Amino acid sequence: AMSMMVNAYTFRNPEIVRRTLAILGRAGIANEDINGIADYSLWWVISQDRYQLYFGDMEHLRREWPRIKALLKEVESRCDENGLFTEGLDWLFIDWTNIEKENALQVLWWWAQESAVSLANRMNDPQTAAYWQDKADNLKKVLYERGYDPVRKAWRGKPDGQSQPNRHANFLAVISGLAHPSQYPGILDVTAVGTPYMAGFEYMALSRMRAPERMLREMKDYWGGMIAQGATSFWEGYDVREDSVTQYSFYRRPFGKSLCHAWSSGPAALIPSELLGIRPISDGWKVFEIDPQVPLSMQPLKATIPTQYGDINVTMENNRLRVTIPEGTTGKFQGKSYTASTPLDVQL
Repeated sequence: AMSMMVNAYTFRNPEIVRRTLAILGRAGIANEDINGIADYSLWWVISQDRYQLYFGDMEHLRREWPRIKALLKEVESRCDENGLFTEGLDWLFIDWTNIEKENALQVLWWWAQESAVSLANRMNDPQTAAYWQDKADNLKKVLYERGYDPVRKAWRGKPDGQSQPNRHANFLAVISGLAHPSQYPGILDVTAVGTPYMAGFEYMALSRMRAPERMLREMKDYWGGMIAQGATSFWEGYDVREDSVTQYSFYRRPFGKSLCHAWSSGPAALIPSELLGIRPISDGWKVFEIDPQVPLSMQPLKATIPTQYGDINVTMENNRLRVTIPEGTTGKFQGKSYTASTPLDVQL
């Protein structure tokens, strides 16, 4: 999901994503989850939805739709009476960190169900859409009753009605749309993540909660620290506390860390998508939103975003926003529409 987003904002190669999604779904998960990891199976469904949003590839969706539906039914068979995904969790990963992860898994399961509804609507399959919308609505009710702490105004580590909040469930609730904006003050108060992979999603959530200064500061500290340690590519993991000897260890092996890992490349997408706020609204960038949050300290800031219609060029300098719109697309900014013949040029 993260590397696909980076792909969309940098070199736009749908074939890499299409082949990856196809190959990952071919075996099915009746005997083993994708890579043996329960949450990866859910990310596969979420990524199918996001692939359509960024690349608009209905041929792929029509081919994969039976496998998507089969995976969803397999996960459903492993749920308890409340609709919580509880069985066959041989490896619940979420992140390389020792935290309670059960509620984060349920948030992803809710997001996968909502993604199934979006995919079913694209497929003109109202029966499947209605089925998974009902399941998603029921799960949302359960999670609000058991997975959300109304006193701390944040999401718990487990959907048990008593565990403490932790960050993963919270920022995943934000980016999935499960969290309500009234919860954002409480969500901004919980603890830190374990890898650049999940840090990317966390900083996306900070942007959605309108905290761009904090997002930018933490991104600079985290990926800037990686660069200071000698990184010339995105590392699989990073911990500021590690010295020059231990920084390359991973999987309990010396030099076990991948030093070129796509899941860690979040800033390549987050700068244009979250700071400049350029995000697709309809599949394949036919319509996209423009919602910048660029602090003056980060200006001037420019980005070129490739789409199947041509490049979106964005410049933010001295709080002046300029966006060129590719022919055949529409940019939405503060309730107004902009096109190739009427590009956006406004002083904020």
